[in-house]
Amino acid sequence: MARQAVVQQFEAKQVGRNESSLTREEIAALAYSLWEARGRPEGSPEEDWLNAERALNEQEGISIQK
Repeated sequence: MARQAVVQQFEAKQVGRNESSLTREEIAALAYSLWEARGRPEGSPEEDWLNAERALNEQEGISIQK
C-alpha cells in the first residue's frame, strides 16, 4: 500500500477527534501502518516515525521545517 493511501486511511479514522495536538499514540499508530506498508523492513523506525509525524502535522495544518 502506498504511503499516501495509508495516511488517508488513518486520517479518515481521526475525523471528529477533539484534541488539537498530536499524541504519541497517534504518531506510533500511523508509523506502524507506514512500516507495514513498506514491507516491514529492519533498521529504519525513525523514517516511519518522522513521516507519520509530518503527515499528521500537515493534517493539523502545522508546517514542519526539514
